[in-house]
Amino acid sequence: MTTAPDSLRVWLRQQIVQTLTKRGTESPFLIWCDPQRVWRELLLAAAEGSAFEVWAEDIHELILRERFYTAPRVPRVIWLPVARDEISYFKVFTLEAAEVRQWTLPEALAAYGVEISSEQLVDLSSLLAAHVKEWLDRPHSAWKELTPGNAKSTLVDDERVFDMLAMSGAAFGESLPQDRFPVFVRRVTEDFGLPAPHADDPQGWRLQAVATLLCTDAAAKCSNTPPNERDRIIPAGTSRTRALQLLARWQKHVDLFDEFEEVALRADNLTTLQYWAKNLPKIPAALASPAAENALFQAEVERLTRIDEFEELVRHLDEHVTVYRDPF
Repeated sequence: MTTAPDSLRVWLRQQIVQTLTKRGTESPFLIWCDPQRVWRELLLAAAEGSAFEVWAEDIHELILRERFYTAPRVPRVIWLPVARDEISYFKVFTLEAAEVRQWTLPEALAAYGVEISSEQLVDLSSLLAAHVKEWLDRPHSAWKELTPGNAKSTLVDDERVFDMLAMSGAAFGESLPQDRFPVFVRRVTEDFGLPAPHADDPQGWRLQAVATLLCTDAAAKCSNTPPNERDRIIPAGTSRTRALQLLARWQKHVDLFDEFEEVALRADNLTTLQYWAKNLPKIPAALASPAAENALFQAEVERLTRIDEFEELVRHLDEHVTVYRDPF
């Protein structure tokens, strides 16, 4: 992405340069305290193509002090992952620094001109660090769109959720940056109503998520006689709509349909859909659950074998031909 001239990256670089040059001393340096560890990558990004360097190694302060003592004095930012009042071995150099700065992200954004209300901050706090990195090069005007919902969908969009659900094999860390996993958890639980994933068990989450989708699909199509799977049925509303859209997309994806069938068969083993379907009074619209569909097929075959009269059989088949032909 092209860096906008009024982007947060450019603004941050300007703030650092102004600090390093305001005293007029030779080769000044800035100590940047970061107890929350949210600034390291931002500082490194700000230094790209600039006249200052950033020391951002996470090393012991004693080693850092010795290195700084012997290094040539050039304009630089020294990142310390501690609070200002917790600086230890490097404290001897704080009086020489152009400034010892400690900013939270909301404080920095406020200085940049992006005000976040206390109500918004409650929902944004866990998303803010990753979102700032994502929007580092956006123009200042883009930040007007910053809301908890937009932040989540920017960091983990619907396409990413679909990929994590429908693509097998990959661990979360292989296809999702570490700082975005908490955002992914919030998206799938809050926006799709799916179970919360565990970072070390992507395949376990996938099976549980598909089981939830199968049960929710069954409940939506049989609202008068839903399965007895309350914990796996997403309540009617926006989350259910989004979740069932994911399911429908997966079922209609030619390249991924075989994968869906394989996962759905395993997910069915976590549910009681097979037994529920066997006792339905009539055949519903085609269900996503292979086990339920098989149970419905077997029940219908048994029903047909009990019909002895030819005319009755013809009438039954004629009445149900539309159901038999029902696609997904």
